[in-house]
Amino acid sequence: MSASLYKDIQAIMPISLVLIGTLSVSAILIVGIVSISQDHPLKTKTAMESIASSMHLMIHSVDASFIESHKQILLHDLPIPVSIQFSSDSLIVKGKDDTQRICVVSPVQIPWWIHDASSFWSNGSSFHQHLNTTYGHTGSIADPLEDDDDSIKNHLQSLLNSYQEKRLVDPFNVNMNKVVHIEKIFIYYDEPLLSQSFILVYQ
Repeated sequence: MSASLYKDIQAIMPISLVLIGTLSVSAILIVGIVSISQDHPLKTKTAMESIASSMHLMIHSVDASFIESHKQILLHDLPIPVSIQFSSDSLIVKGKDDTQRICVVSPVQIPWWIHDASSFWSNGSSFHQHLNTTYGHTGSIADPLEDDDDSIKNHLQSLLNSYQEKRLVDPFNVNMNKVVHIEKIFIYYDEPLLSQSFILVYQ
């Protein structure tokens, strides 16, 4: 298995505590992959399932965070050549062995927001900046959104829903040479106990 990179950096920022981590998927692949016989018919599929499982765990670890969280996934040094797609409800790993093409689909039960050219944000910071430009507040815990809380909340949810519908029929093709960012952000409102969280996915 190739060398992997793992780095978690925590920093207290004016807006919130952000957890930043860098982790190569190949670093947490099942160790048994490398010991499978070269001619074993399940070798490729097993490796692909491990890649999907590792990414799935990474995504859910970000979603489970109670603070804003940011992790990075490196894909350029995986043990086998594959292509990866993100759909609204799954991640899709495609590859092939000597005889057939193989596709592994791992369901994702998290409503993640996958970036594309039409997105108003490029990362969590630009998302907050868009809110500040549009509504006069960043939506951070220190600068919550005010006025028409429900209207803003419903508008953002509607935008997410429309992007999800798009990605169901047109999955995002991951550039295997670029880092995948999985970022969780929180949007706070002046109304007590009202907030939203979004999982942003971008390269």
